[in-house]
Amino acid sequence: MGIIVSPKELRINVGESCNRSCLGCSKDSDKERIGKPATLDDFFMAISETKEQGTLESASITGGEPLHPQLREKTCRLIEYAKPADVRLCTNGDFIDSKQFAEELKNLGVNSVQIGLDSSAPCFQNMRSKSETAWNDTMQGITNALKAGLPVSIRYTLYDENLDDAVKTYLLVSRMGVQQFKLRTLFPSGSAIQNCLNMLPSGEQLAKAQHDALLVSKGNATRLELSQPCFYTIPQGYNAFIEDNESCGERNNASINSVGIAEYCLFCDDGARFGNIKDNSFLDLWNSPEIIAARKQRKRNGIIVGCPAYEIQRQRHLGDYATFERELKRTTEGLQRNL
Repeated sequence: MGIIVSPKELRINVGESCNRSCLGCSKDSDKERIGKPATLDDFFMAISETKEQGTLESASITGGEPLHPQLREKTCRLIEYAKPADVRLCTNGDFIDSKQFAEELKNLGVNSVQIGLDSSAPCFQNMRSKSETAWNDTMQGITNALKAGLPVSIRYTLYDENLDDAVKTYLLVSRMGVQQFKLRTLFPSGSAIQNCLNMLPSGEQLAKAQHDALLVSKGNATRLELSQPCFYTIPQGYNAFIEDNESCGERNNASINSVGIAEYCLFCDDGARFGNIKDNSFLDLWNSPEIIAARKQRKRNGIIVGCPAYEIQRQRHLGDYATFERELKRTTEGLQRNL
């Protein structure tokens, strides 16, 4: 095979079970997630291969909802097995229902939890999640994690209806002691394609939301993370950064979905897949000539070939790049004047 290359990050979807039916969920993005789920041993083998190469730096456990009663045991065993990698748990927070359980997660090996919160008050979050208790349950999960000393990163997705609430939500969780706040654009895949394309903000609106959030990050302990699209450098003095692995071409990572399909991205379809770990060694798949060539192409172009979500985002979400870049340049200059 020659030189064996191994990814630095693994993102594992433990299963599709979830207690919510969120409008913007991406879990239905892959129609082939039908069939026999990957077993713990399947996931263990993939993790072992990357650990043996000495390259595994982080493991993200996601779903579905990884703490759903049907997935909790599987998730906990994966957390333990992935150590000493930096283990991140992506959850809606509903099942972190006590400080004691949050402490158990921390002791198992979870280094941080990423929790989705899209509003500073219940109305929008509950509507988007199709649950009357979603906001309260999420807030309780955040509180319990923080009480247990478990670092929390908030994932705030920008829709046209919650743009003006981003700063309020940032300040709310900052007062709670949350360590990081990720302001992200909606990734239109899965259910979001049918449910949320008419809720996407314009480029100018996104630029303003990012600008306003950057201003409040100055001097604040909660670090602000801006996901792409960002075409500018954040001036010094702001407690913020641009996500450094957003461009597919810069990422040395791999994902494994709930039925064992290995892929570059859990949100993409055919163009991102390179085999199933139930049938082949993960590293054999990763180091096949076809995938090596695809990785080189991916790095040159900065995107997975045939990524449907990217195309939708480019055409519908941002559309006029010239306008967006001009708006970002204007707001960046405004930030520099505020220093």
